[in-house]
Amino acid sequence: MVILILLSFVSYTYSKVYIQTLTKLKLSKNEIESIGAEYLSVALKKNTVTIVLLLSVTYTHLTFCIQTLITLNLQSNRIRDEGAQHFSNALQKNTVILILLSSFSCTHLQFFPQTLTTLGLYYNSIADKIFDDVDELIQQNRRYMQR
Repeated sequence: MVILILLSFVSYTYSKVYIQTLTKLKLSKNEIESIGAEYLSVALKKNTVTIVLLLSVTYTHLTFCIQTLITLNLQSNRIRDEGAQHFSNALQKNTVILILLSSFSCTHLQFFPQTLTTLGLYYNSIADKIFDDVDELIQQNRRYMQR
């Protein structure tokens, strides 16, 4: 979890904030079972970035480039439905959040968040319905990144 708080009376002409956590993790062919998937999903829930801007902050150009884990390869393991369901739950909490409070002035604000967009679960024993549910959440993340 990364939390960045900018506060008080601050004025910048150009400011770029780059935050990057682990972005790719390949764990294919590691005999990970559903309990291992549960532990990984707990970590994924906590793989979040929150930025809070508050009080009197003035920027002319402000750019945020934020990446959490974007690729997780778990192909060819022993993950079953229960493990995949943990990922479905975790994907709903794997987020990048920008909170703007109080008097905040910015001429040009760019916000480039990136979160999990690739989750390789092929060659595991996962029912089609659960696999499709997880895939839909990944697709939602991809659509969000394209906005």
